[in-house]
Amino acid sequence: MKKAIHYFKTTMTNVEVKEGTAIIAGYASTKDVDRGGDRVLPTAFTDSLAKSQSTSGVAMLLGHDHAKVIGSWDKIEIDSKGIPVEGTVKHNVDDCMEKIKGKDLRGLSIGYRVEEYQIEDSAGHVMYRSGTGMEAGYDYEDL
Repeated sequence: MKKAIHYFKTTMTNVEVKEGTAIIAGYASTKDVDRGGDRVLPTAFTDSLAKSQSTSGVAMLLGHDHAKVIGSWDKIEIDSKGIPVEGTVKHNVDDCMEKIKGKDLRGLSIGYRVEEYQIEDSAGHVMYRSGTGMEAGYDYEDL
């Protein structure tokens, strides 16, 4: 069974343009609910980030397109709010440098495949957790 790819979008918090490159920073993901109704916990990427940073690093893509590598992420961390990142745009793919300078391109986004999930009600009680079935009355803060 093919797993769906989801996307989470936030905005850049800092942009510094220098001689053909741009250093951008922001949160690639936060634990807030996204426009699709999903919440990605900051710890969801602990293992995969450690693996990718120790091998080849993490490429910066334009529009989630692996054929459009525009730079690299120089700093990726996990904190209580989410995943703060900082990276350098080095390649002007599809005029991305001009779009960044003109503030037309100002979002950051992660792509992810869901392996485990849970469904919560509006009060944060877990109504369903994949792999374990129903668990009514479980507090989100206790996870």
